[in-house]
Amino acid sequence: MSTQPAAEFCAALVGALASQGADHACVSPGSRNTPLLLALRAEPAIELTVHHDERSAGFFALGRAKATGRPTLLSCTSGTAATEYLPAITEARMSHTPLLALTADRPPELQDRGAPQTINQTNLYGAAAKWFHDTGVPNTESIADATHLGRQAMAVALESPAGPVHLNIPLREPLVTGEFGPEGRPAARVAPHPLVTVPRATAAESEIRRIAALISGRPTLIVAGASTSPGLATAIADLAQALRAVVIADPQSPFRFAGTGDPALVAAADLLLASGDPPAPHAVLQVGAVHTSKPVNRWLQSLGTPFVHIHDGQWGDPLGVATAVVVADPAATLGDLAKVVEPAPEGFFAVWRRWDDAVRTVLATAPARLTEPAVADTLLTHVPAGAFVFAGSSMPIRLIDSHATARPSPARVVANRGANGIDGSIATALGLAAAGLGPTYALIGDLAALADIGSLVTARRLEVPVTIVVINNDGGGIFEYLPQADPAMVDAATYRDLIVAPHGQSIAPIAAACGIDTETVDSLEALVAIAAGAPRGPRLVEVHTQRSAGPAARDHLIRRIAAATADLPTTF
Repeated sequence: MSTQPAAEFCAALVGALASQGADHACVSPGSRNTPLLLALRAEPAIELTVHHDERSAGFFALGRAKATGRPTLLSCTSGTAATEYLPAITEARMSHTPLLALTADRPPELQDRGAPQTINQTNLYGAAAKWFHDTGVPNTESIADATHLGRQAMAVALESPAGPVHLNIPLREPLVTGEFGPEGRPAARVAPHPLVTVPRATAAESEIRRIAALISGRPTLIVAGASTSPGLATAIADLAQALRAVVIADPQSPFRFAGTGDPALVAAADLLLASGDPPAPHAVLQVGAVHTSKPVNRWLQSLGTPFVHIHDGQWGDPLGVATAVVVADPAATLGDLAKVVEPAPEGFFAVWRRWDDAVRTVLATAPARLTEPAVADTLLTHVPAGAFVFAGSSMPIRLIDSHATARPSPARVVANRGANGIDGSIATALGLAAAGLGPTYALIGDLAALADIGSLVTARRLEVPVTIVVINNDGGGIFEYLPQADPAMVDAATYRDLIVAPHGQSIAPIAAACGIDTETVDSLEALVAIAAGAPRGPRLVEVHTQRSAGPAARDHLIRRIAAATADLPTTF
């Protein structure tokens, strides 16, 4: 009989996870999770990063998983430590990001008896977890099942739509026995098992024919939202060419900043549709999540044309206008469609090209001042090829959508727009950077920075190469664009104190106190140099702007675009 079932169970579980491709674990110090910590450290295929704050660890793991497409592991002790993962797990569920939380727990004899550091961890994350499983207290009989559990957990996390899995592991003392082999692993370690392959769902041939009948030969608009479907940018480009369609792409879509200069891309859709009324398509094909832009979504809802939505399992009909919903891998489905559709007449494409070119010209001739839109455009234009740019969920992602119109080389915008929270923004950017797949930048607001200031300590300790650009307008700048800013709706004092909530803080000195290299910029030229230089360590750049200037500048820009497009055709 084994004298160390907890250690052997954890070693077998971790070995199975590694055999299925798990390669990184974000761990936090604790006592109850000691067997998990020892097993993770002893597994050569898994890299560890240590995080003092479990909430930050969750978002770090989220960012890394967004970059790699593979589950990042999380491990913490029992009690409130485990509750800190909830915000990141919520975002992971809603953005189709694979995570795997391994929470240590107290054994049944300590539950509901006032034992310290003991809470009810059963289904702790509720509907946010894609799958929950309590392993029970490890014993000799359950060790063999650990390898099966590891394979199952990885498969569930990865199968479409990907998402977070929670394994709760009650551990009974003694947590450390000292009976380990020469390599630091328990002597009885179960061998790795064959890789579990997760297939991509494909649409049936009858479904492809049905969709093709709705769009073939018709003036079609493709709306490309966030999606984790591999190869989607190429699939969108191929279908757009086959249909002679135009494409409105969300910043998170791989098509938006692919750097190909594809003429089908309508890069300035948000401002275009806020300013005028371009020709309506005869069919719409939505791929992935709903678009960030309110003007885009309002216009789509007003069309009344055949509307096909293709997604991989979570988004059904976000705008309530779909006439057909297809649950299948988007890239594979678009690839099948491109083989059977016929192109539309040239007029629709040509007119939309004129509208988008007019908007791009207006944006290109805007004064070169250090404004919030200019910060977003400058960053996206000048970051190196292959860069990741994490965009904060409030104004930053909208600024990128409205004003960043072109990329000479590929870049990827990542955002936590599943749940649209601003928390964990710095930690998510750190996770993206830690994956080592490209130079990494973040564009966030001052409130997002203050909400995650503790992650700067992690950035310094781990020497994560990331440049964090903070737009500081002293409060919730996005509210300036909403009805709350109207004194007729909310009195000025209430709006200032309870909604905008100015804080009066500069972020750079706080970051410097954490050991981060900092810089405050006051010119676009300085920002260009910062963006063009690939990060070599953690760096925070602060840009101070006037919160109240945003809506007035947008209104002025919309008037200029309306004038520039006034004589363009609205039919074809």
